Amino acid sequence: MTLPLIARALYETARISVLTVVDAQRGRLRPEVSSARLGEWSHRLLEQADVRLEVSGLEHLREEGDTVGHTDATHGTKTGSGGMRREGTGDAGTHGARTDSVRTGNAGTHGERKGTGETRGERRNVGAQSERMNGERARAEWHAAVGERRCMATSARSFVIMSNHQSLYDIPVLFCALPLSFRMVAKQELFRIPVWGRAMLAAQFVCIDRSRGAEAYRVMQERGLELRELGLSVWVAPEGTRSPNGRLLHFRKGGFALARCLELPILPVSIDGTRHVLGKKQTRITKGRVVRVIVHEPIDPGRASDDCGGIEALVDRVRRVIAAPLEGKDDHTDAVGVTTQTFTR
Repeated sequence: MTLPLIARALYETARISVLTVVDAQRGRLRPEVSSARLGEWSHRLLEQADVRLEVSGLEHLREEGDTVGHTDATHGTKTGSGGMRREGTGDAGTHGARTDSVRTGNAGTHGERKGTGETRGERRNVGAQSERMNGERARAEWHAAVGERRCMATSARSFVIMSNHQSLYDIPVLFCALPLSFRMVAKQELFRIPVWGRAMLAAQFVCIDRSRGAEAYRVMQERGLELRELGLSVWVAPEGTRSPNGRLLHFRKGGFALARCLELPILPVSIDGTRHVLGKKQTRITKGRVVRVIVHEPIDPGRASDDCGGIEALVDRVRRVIAAPLEGKDDHTDAVGVTTQTFTR
């Protein structure tokens, strides 16, 4: 199944890249359009890999004093617990899940029409129509759920998001998990990929040359200020590369200095399980894996004028917070609400 999965992922990436480049050339690309496309692209990739995404800690994105409730995905009831749970049971309330009735011929689908005089071609047409309707319903439910999760956060807040880095699948996972509009700081090698690189630049991703530290920080600072003015957050992976075994690597200081410069809180995020979907230097995608995303309480980075020793303490603090769930400890996570989201076809 790996080759078909990779082919579909490449197709989805190429599709949104071409659309983004064309819109940019015509002068009609807006940040909200790019954000919507990134969300749809991410959902499709996770759906194709049958990823089960569990998200906790979204209550940390709200301003103090906010009392925004949530809607239960199955029953549609309003609650105030600060979290929601979506089970991949295949019912109408499942986020991104599709029933198997079209393929298996269960009751309520074209399968029960055998013997009614319809031709095989007509049954195939009915099946294709049902499949399209299921797909449209799944996408509508996904957009509703994303909008619902966005209500749990205060859209006026921006962050410097910092997470560990296990896999290329960290990218679609975070774009699906976080109810924020943000752009990623990425190495310049990715921007050299035809079409995709141009699309990333057009969508306001931040391109840095890691071999030129001072220049890379200057670019991060300039682009970070632009993104902040647009109300967007910035995502930095302080390890700088993917971990081969899930253990945290050394954290670089550039993102922390950026947070101080922008005067934005750091949002620590722990990602666990993406390396089992597609690990570093691996070419096989494993379907049906559980991925956990833990959103931690924002951390004030201090100001750019603070002493350098404070940066070291800040780096250590953020690293410990991100590492805790990965080491089997959940000391830093208030898991009041857990969103369980199953992406199935």
